[in-house]
Amino acid sequence: MSTMEHHVLVMHPSDEDEITAQIASRDGRTILFVKTQRGADRLADKLASVGVAVGALHGGKSQAVRTRTLEHFKSNPTATLVATDVAARGLTSRAGVYPKFVDVRPHHAELVSITGSKEPSGIAYIAPVLEKPSFGGARRKPRPGQDQRRRRPR
Repeated sequence: MSTMEHHVLVMHPSDEDEITAQIASRDGRTILFVKTQRGADRLADKLASVGVAVGALHGGKSQAVRTRTLEHFKSNPTATLVATDVAARGLTSRAGVYPKFVDVRPHHAELVSITGSKEPSGIAYIAPVLEKPSFGGARRKPRPGQDQRRRRPR
């Protein structure tokens, strides 16, 4: 889009988690794109631990979980979504996107100006349960009169 600005934020590796959390904590919805499914889950866990309302979205999740994650993102005006993206794999220039490279540090004025970043709450975010836990199969109660196997003591 001609009205959209694209930026690549260049930062010291030790500042990466703090800057990412500040961007994810901004007012409004935020989508962060990463290269891998594992990266999406790890980043979502890091952000949740510092108080960001976040969900991960990728092909390794069931369709039901992806749908609930998107619904949560839509209904929460300050939510962050971490997703895998084809553009994260180097297709940016082919899409006609030529970003401006900007050196930033945590709380840097240009970081705040570009992203609206702010400090996260620091209170861990507990995500809504999106997937039924698996306990290794259903356990059935024996029918009346049915033999029950018992373990012998060792």
